[in-house]
Amino acid sequence: MIAMAGAQVPGRAVAAGAEGVWYGLRSDGVSGKVKADHYTFLPDGRAFRRAPTEGLGIPVDMALECRYAECGTFESRGGEVIFRNATSGTSTQFALDEEGVLRKAAPKISYRRMHLLDGPLNGTWGLFDPNGGPPVVSLTLRPDGSFKEEGLLRFSAWAALAPPGEDRSGRAVERGEGVYSVRRGTLELRYRGGTVARFFLATPPAVAPGASPPVLHLGGARLDKAPG
Repeated sequence: MIAMAGAQVPGRAVAAGAEGVWYGLRSDGVSGKVKADHYTFLPDGRAFRRAPTEGLGIPVDMALECRYAECGTFESRGGEVIFRNATSGTSTQFALDEEGVLRKAAPKISYRRMHLLDGPLNGTWGLFDPNGGPPVVSLTLRPDGSFKEEGLLRFSAWAALAPPGEDRSGRAVERGEGVYSVRRGTLELRYRGGTVARFFLATPPAVAPGASPPVLHLGGARLDKAPG
């Protein structure tokens, strides 16, 4: 699947209306639980079935994405979007309706575009104990471009998603602070100790973007705004 990094793509035959990161819900066939399902369609016609690991504010590492996701290309034909899996050779068809909903016929799932965040944020988000105990993870982003976090690197898959040959385990600190930037769904954290970590950052389709949204999707995790 790593060969997808240099695959031929259908170029500008793709429709701009389909580009972006799409979010839907599917039933897991093994556990029966409802899980998030993502498709990412890039401007050059490449595509993969997951949210981009480090957002779209930097060039997408297709070798990384294809380690974990179905990868291929996509194109549009009128209101139809076709995803072609480069490994299996199969195609998945969607209909993009006038309301901006991407609908898969089999299995029947609807996808809506996520809002890629851009610019500084203001607030604290995390997983909080409703009984008032310490949070599992918290991330504070300030308008001046500074941040602090507790538990983020160890909670996330940041260490596990290191490129081949890179060991991040020793840099997954329990807490840290530094400066950050947000661009096209890429959150970049630059720690005082020198570590740089990047994550996909967006709001779900039903939550409007802004400087202080009530919910963030960071990587594959939902972080809620701190109570009060």
